[in-house]
Amino acid sequence: MNYREFYELVGKLYPEDEIVYLRPNHRIREKIIKKYLKEAKGLIIDVGCSSGRYLNNGVIGADISVEKLKKAESKLLVNLDVEEDLCFPENTFDFVLFSEILEHLRNPAKALKNIFNILKPRGKILLTTPHKLSKSIVYEGIEPLREYGITEGTHGNKYIHRNFSKEEVGNLLYNAGFETLELYSLENELRGWGKLILPFQRFSRFYKIIEIPYLNFIYEFLNQTGLIKLQKEIFKEGMRLLALARKP
Repeated sequence: MNYREFYELVGKLYPEDEIVYLRPNHRIREKIIKKYLKEAKGLIIDVGCSSGRYLNNGVIGADISVEKLKKAESKLLVNLDVEEDLCFPENTFDFVLFSEILEHLRNPAKALKNIFNILKPRGKILLTTPHKLSKSIVYEGIEPLREYGITEGTHGNKYIHRNFSKEEVGNLLYNAGFETLELYSLENELRGWGKLILPFQRFSRFYKIIEIPYLNFIYEFLNQTGLIKLQKEIFKEGMRLLALARKP
């Protein structure tokens, strides 16, 4: 399936907010991102804004999927493909949010260069992306999407869903012209716990029912007992990477 067609279909049929953002690890990431956005100044754009979770206080939203933009409440919206030439003049924005997008791109290097160009000098980019903790991943199967009517990916029965090491993210930013200010992992609070229920994936309906309540229960238990500190000591590296970088 054509790349843009795939994401239009995903935007129309896949209830991301009802699935992805109910997991505690995503709420942890959301809290961290909002902290950075609160500190950001000037003209801000969320590239890959999806249905607009971060579009407050004048933040502009941009996404490849028109269907996703229809779900956003903001009126400051732009339909664009970040890997193509962007529709903004150079040196336009002071801050770009680029969360959970890098891993889905055909050409991450070109996308980061395009973002570099639309940032003002001293402007910043904040990105998050999956952390390569062991093996490298480029594609994922569309099996979890089939029940929502998505039967074809960008590459047959797969779609692009990469992971990156810290070194790879740092090199991508450097090659695009950025100075990396911060680069660290997050979402180690629940690392390892999801594996305990993976055997239930073969019973897809049951797994879908128990996964989110189970993860929420574990997260609350670890917090209430203080064991979250031990969890972070055992798993020092998290499942996501966060990078903050600046255009010189």
